[in-house]
Amino acid sequence: MSIVFISLTRYTEFSAKTSVEGSRVSHLQNLLRELSDLSLAVEYWDVRVEDTFETNIQVVDGEIVTCAVSPSLGAFVRVRNNGFWFYESTTELSRLKSILENLSRSPQQGRGQLAFVAEKHPPYIAMTATDRKFSAIPLERKLDVLKKYDAVLAGASVGASTVASRTIRYKDVYKIKSYLNSVGTQFEFDFNQGGVICGFTLKERDVLFNDFMRVYGSSFEALEQHENRLAQCVAEAGRFLKAPAIEPGKYKVVLDPEVAGVFTHESFGHKSEADFMLGNQEAMDEWKLGKKIGADCLTIVDHGLRPGTSGYCPIDDDGTPAQKNYLIKNGVLSGRLHSRATAIELGERPTGNSRAMNFEFEPIVRMTSTYIEPGTESI
Repeated sequence: MSIVFISLTRYTEFSAKTSVEGSRVSHLQNLLRELSDLSLAVEYWDVRVEDTFETNIQVVDGEIVTCAVSPSLGAFVRVRNNGFWFYESTTELSRLKSILENLSRSPQQGRGQLAFVAEKHPPYIAMTATDRKFSAIPLERKLDVLKKYDAVLAGASVGASTVASRTIRYKDVYKIKSYLNSVGTQFEFDFNQGGVICGFTLKERDVLFNDFMRVYGSSFEALEQHENRLAQCVAEAGRFLKAPAIEPGKYKVVLDPEVAGVFTHESFGHKSEADFMLGNQEAMDEWKLGKKIGADCLTIVDHGLRPGTSGYCPIDDDGTPAQKNYLIKNGVLSGRLHSRATAIELGERPTGNSRAMNFEFEPIVRMTSTYIEPGTESI
């Protein structure tokens, strides 16, 4: 196994003093100090700072084709005035005040929309992942785990079949989010997320079957020592090389929890995101709250306050705390997912689902952890 490419990005001068790998200075404290005397004649403003350490590795047939270690520090700055949003992303954190002032002077005409109302929430400080952050794990240790998984796939065979190709993808991120808005809501929290996907193609004569093993964890230890599970995954995949074709028709099925989650996410979860409703009367009529759309045993929830999950978001990028949102309760459409802006547009309450990809992007309505609650039915 040889390294083909390694990319290492650099911090700005500011981040060199305050990065997740340095002697950490609270970005929230910096925001409070630098913006304490800010006075803008606007409806609303907010600043979100993200201090991130990310690793991406890809191994294809034993060769490391990508190995990128990418720290970054930046901020997303927003101003709302007369119904319009103005925003900018930056890596120059020393300019936050001047950026806000410039955005507040952006030319606009009033649109006569509903006033933007932002509730103030108590300060939220939760630095809970610093003792297991991925940024503290040596790159060599991460590569060593992938070498072990690749060795399992390289030496695997099932009967007359062999592994014709293999691809292993690794990604981790440790992030600190810090936030302040014009009504005084403030938060700072960190989170740790990582995952490995071991994909492979089994081949027997001209028959191919693709499968994978996926591992997710909020600590590096959760991604280690899955060699036996991977070997079992390959063995199980071998059964499908000679599996009979299914006749088209209707069947009663029992869904694996992961498959049920995918169906819930794709077929229903995205339609619960309120920006899907804006300006779409047909969608509003089809997804009218109180409508019976499922069996009595079906209850679907979206909840961001579930540590250790990929949807963990204790307070969103609008400064709204996470809550347990019932989307379907006992088969009845009971709620949808909102940012502050979509909640105002539809006359409903924010739900804590305003999320941005990273500091370069504006937040939009997105799911957190969406799942089906257990019931009492048996099979």
